[in-house]
Amino acid sequence: MSKSPAWFSWFSFPFYAPLSGAVSQEISPYPYQGVPEIEAEVTQDVASFGRQLGIISEAVLELAKRVGPPAEGAGVETAAPHGSDTGSSALATLQAIVDEIDCIKARHGEAVTRDAERAMARLQKLDASKAAGVAARFGAR
Repeated sequence: MSKSPAWFSWFSFPFYAPLSGAVSQEISPYPYQGVPEIEAEVTQDVASFGRQLGIISEAVLELAKRVGPPAEGAGVETAAPHGSDTGSSALATLQAIVDEIDCIKARHGEAVTRDAERAMARLQKLDASKAAGVAARFGAR
């Protein structure tokens, strides 16, 4: 018998394939952050970035309605609306963006409603008393 290593002995040394070692990396979902701990707590406990922007957009549009349209030649900068090449006021652009977001929210709300109705129909077939309990729990809200 030979004392030379067997053909499979090269498998026995520490061999690390790509990405087989410690490759963990903290990737923050908050790309523009001041103090990361504060940003994380605010977005988790108070309001998400989307909600914060929604409130700001609503406030700007409400204030614009109260003040009224700008006078002709008042130096209002124009910007192209989201998805359009024609020039328009920044308020019209903001309103177009808010309208698009509202359409997306409505579409997702309809999908969730359909899913809930299907789930309740399945539960009704499986156990009518549990379906009645769920309906009562959510009907009281």
